[in-house]
Amino acid sequence: TIRLLRDIELDEAIQLRRSLAFWSNRLERPFLAWLEAGPWVWFSEEGYSHQSIAEKISQIQAVLARRVAAIGELQQQLLRAAWQKGVASWIVLGGHGEWAAVAGFDGEMKTETMDEER
Repeated sequence: TIRLLRDIELDEAIQLRRSLAFWSNRLERPFLAWLEAGPWVWFSEEGYSHQSIAEKISQIQAVLARRVAAIGELQQQLLRAAWQKGVASWIVLGGHGEWAAVAGFDGEMKTETMDEER
């Protein structure tokens, strides 16, 4: 179903985000990346190239952008079909950019709740 496809895309986006964070860390710390490459890379014919890390980051960003676009399209289809009633919504919690399910939330507030806040 469309919800399942959206959830799969969200899981892939989370993994891509983690991968992007890992390689960005290596790009910002070239000595650490060089150490982690190890002697097999140091003494190979090609040698160590820090440029390859930047290329990996660029590729991951491109794939992540496509995944986010696909998620948006799937979510738009769900909203058009009005299937969001009674279904958990996906929102970003905690400020770390991680997706988390919020059970039972459909985006509506009860009138009693709105009256109490005033």
